[in-house]
Amino acid sequence: MEGNFIASAKTLFLDDFGDGKIDKAFKFTGQDPKWVEKGGALSQTKKSVGDVCHAIIVDREYPKAITIQAKLRVDEWESGAYARSGISVRVNLAGNGLCFLFSDHRVAKPRTGAAFLNDHVAWGPGARLSNTNGM
Repeated sequence: MEGNFIASAKTLFLDDFGDGKIDKAFKFTGQDPKWVEKGGALSQTKKSVGDVCHAIIVDREYPKAITIQAKLRVDEWESGAYARSGISVRVNLAGNGLCFLFSDHRVAKPRTGAAFLNDHVAWGPGARLSNTNGM
């Protein structure tokens, strides 16, 4: 088909985190992390020790090709080998998936690098981010 065509999509999952209740669709991985929905955000309030700590949306069927729109805000940061924050897709219940992360890993300064990670397989190429607003 050549020429003009219109692509349409439907929303498969949406949470604006505005009701103060964590949706039952979320499952959490990690060693006893604590999460709260407050102020329009889902936040981790107790640090999880270890490699995988995700809020996973489960019990949904998704097509092979999807578009994800997400907002991520990092309010606090502690440097370290597992200091990471980002968005992951195709995550299994063990917490392994394809991730785009802000990370100290392989960069000189905290919170100045971003990279793709295929959990427990390999890091992809990194991107150096500019240091803005004290981040």
